[in-house]
Amino acid sequence: MDLLTLAGWINLLAILFGIVTVIVNVGFAIHVALDASALDREKRLIFGPAALWVLTTLLFGVFAATIYWIVNRSTLRND
Repeated sequence: MDLLTLAGWINLLAILFGIVTVIVNVGFAIHVALDASALDREKRLIFGPAALWVLTTLLFGVFAATIYWIVNRSTLRND
């Protein structure tokens, strides 16, 4: 009997995918936290406090980090 059947491999890949997703989301959230706190000190942070951006990035990952970048750092922003 095989130790890892097809279902076992799928479960293993799902667990690894979840672990990688958590690591990526935490990495993006750390970067957003550092950047948002710097912008907050300069009074240039748009659309909410830094904690809101960090929590949103933890929950939604790269999508929230992209929105953060578009709103606060891209050239689409009016300065």
